[in-house]
Amino acid sequence: MAEQVNSPRPISCASTRIPSQTGLRAAFSRPVTAALNSPEEGDWEETSVDEGETIDDVLITQLKEAISDPPLENRIRFRRCQDRFDESAEEPVDVFDDVGWDTDLENDDETDTTIQTLPQLYISVCRKLNVVPVSRFLKHMEDTVLDLKHRALIAAETAAIAKAFKSVLSIESLDLGGNDLGDKGCEYLCEMLKDNHILRTLSIAENNLSDASASHINRMLAENDTLKELSLAGNLFTDNSAATFADFMEDCKLKSLDLSHNRFGARGGVILGPALSTNVYLDELDLSWNQIRGAGAVAVATGLKENVHIAVCNLAWNGFSELGGLALADALLVNTNLKEIDISSNRLTYPVAVKLAKVLGTNEVLETLKMANNPISTNGCLVIVEALYKSTASVLQFLDLSENPVEYEFERISEALVERKPKLQIFSGPILRAGNTDQDIGKPAIDIVRLRQKPVMILKGSLTVNKPLVLFKHLKKIRVTSTCTAEQLTQVLQVIDARLTSKQISEAIEKLTRNEKDRIIVSEIPGVTTSTKAVAS
Repeated sequence: MAEQVNSPRPISCASTRIPSQTGLRAAFSRPVTAALNSPEEGDWEETSVDEGETIDDVLITQLKEAISDPPLENRIRFRRCQDRFDESAEEPVDVFDDVGWDTDLENDDETDTTIQTLPQLYISVCRKLNVVPVSRFLKHMEDTVLDLKHRALIAAETAAIAKAFKSVLSIESLDLGGNDLGDKGCEYLCEMLKDNHILRTLSIAENNLSDASASHINRMLAENDTLKELSLAGNLFTDNSAATFADFMEDCKLKSLDLSHNRFGARGGVILGPALSTNVYLDELDLSWNQIRGAGAVAVATGLKENVHIAVCNLAWNGFSELGGLALADALLVNTNLKEIDISSNRLTYPVAVKLAKVLGTNEVLETLKMANNPISTNGCLVIVEALYKSTASVLQFLDLSENPVEYEFERISEALVERKPKLQIFSGPILRAGNTDQDIGKPAIDIVRLRQKPVMILKGSLTVNKPLVLFKHLKKIRVTSTCTAEQLTQVLQVIDARLTSKQISEAIEKLTRNEKDRIIVSEIPGVTTSTKAVAS
């Protein structure tokens, strides 16, 4: 009888019913009656297959029970890990506690005398704090100047740098501007600086520091007398921390302090003003881009009046207005130390210009006066240059009246003044059509004839060379022939005409023809011809 060959039966997803005999199991499964791997006997009961159940049902049931009720050994292990996690959360790492850290100070009874290098110490600190080492700090930690601007540093990374910085003996200037240190990062940094006697210059500008950081800085400066320059610009300090700053400004030994681009207002000015009158160490102070006005402006001006040391002061963009401006002019009549002051964009009016003109007639110290973008009118500008023209005591070398419109009379007096004092530079706004003589009436706002008499001129943002030989003469001095960089041309143009501003020059240079190496082609500058260049060479 021929053997009957059955075709393969398709596999069904449905479970197969089994007879009631116990102990029957699939060849690939483990015994259903065996206990699972447990640490103790009796933890798991033997399981038998009832009638009507399938092997798949039994295995799935046991798997669910194993997941829902893990062995005791695994539960104990998890509990210990959880305890360790909780303990570490309650007691964070103290980066300034030497216990548990690898240092180069070994006890006598220790057998390990390995001394870590600075990079090794920094890397070990980063490992403990679970942060990525900053490559630039690793490469330049033995230089005298370290620039870490815009590195997206946070508090934890600052803590690692501060810990390693305790062993750094070379860095004298540190720039951490444009990061995100926050108040916690500032605290780590200030703790380190209490014991640092090397650093001279520090910038922590634009780091989201709030009023809470002021107290950390105050305590640090009380113990550190070697830090001389500190920049706190672009942070979030308000009037609430003004008292703290006033406290350390009275006694700190800083030479330069930058508090610009913060949020000090009138109340802050009232608090900071008296501190200025007593400080005998500051040479430079920057309070620009705040909101110091009204009574606060008067208080700051009074503080400068009584100060006997500050030489450079920036008060621009504060809104001093007429009240604060008059108080400031009174201060300059008395102060004999200020050499440079910037009061641009402060809403100063014509009466302030008149009083400042009186100051310039008698002041023998002031060298730089910047009062651009103030509504002092054309008459106010004229009064100031007339006072300078008549003065024999003034030593002013730089007068900035940019953005303030002037008249032709102002131009004539300015030119005569510069001829008498060649070192004096005067900048002003556009020339109005009005004038003080009959010849001025009907003149255009821009005197093209007069502009064309200059070696170079910039008109409507375009550069034109009127005297190419003068240009080539100055280019030869810096060894420039056929092409030059934008920086080189800027340098030459400022020498040829000191009244050209950097903004004017940069806008005009952008329109010049360049070669494939982005260098300006000298022969393509308007007004320069090939024949002229040949004569110059």
